[in-house]
Amino acid sequence: VGAPLARLELQTALPILFQRLPNLRLTEAPTYGDVYHFHGLTRLLVQAD
Repeated sequence: VGAPLARLELQTALPILFQRLPNLRLTEAPTYGDVYHFHGLTRLLVQAD
């Protein structure tokens, strides 16, 4: 249930976020981490003007 629900939430939330904050942008390159077999973002800094 977890991963499919997370994907569905992002499919709903991201378009709304980008609509409300059209100037949203990365302020630096994302950082990734590996813990055992999990790979994902550890930090994602953004700025909205």
